[in-house]
Amino acid sequence: MSELNLNKIADGELYRHLQREYKRSINNIVDPNTDPTKARTITITLKITGDERREMLFVDGDVKSKLAPSKAVSTTMLLGQHGDELIARELVSTPGQYSFAEDGEVVDDVGQKVEEGKVIDLMKQTKAK
Repeated sequence: MSELNLNKIADGELYRHLQREYKRSINNIVDPNTDPTKARTITITLKITGDERREMLFVDGDVKSKLAPSKAVSTTMLLGQHGDELIARELVSTPGQYSFAEDGEVVDDVGQKVEEGKVIDLMKQTKAK
């Protein structure tokens, strides 16, 4: 009986599929949005059938991978009402506290830019004394 070489089936196409799924598995492990300790699996399936006279074989190969899912993402939303309209906005800092946006602007607890004059400049107050 001849040996089966997975690297050569269908002119190497099955091997290329295996390599593709292997790379997907590695990329899934290094993805910071997945759990690196969860197992990934790669399954190679060969479906082998023969003809009625038992003279030929037909081989269908398939390669599939099972990857780790992305981690869930959660946040906190503040709920309010403006007239009849319900409003939900993401809480980006402690309720009622100002913070700095990535661009350096002062924003409130839902990330809205704070108007000039509402921010107290402690350095200016210190120099005025």
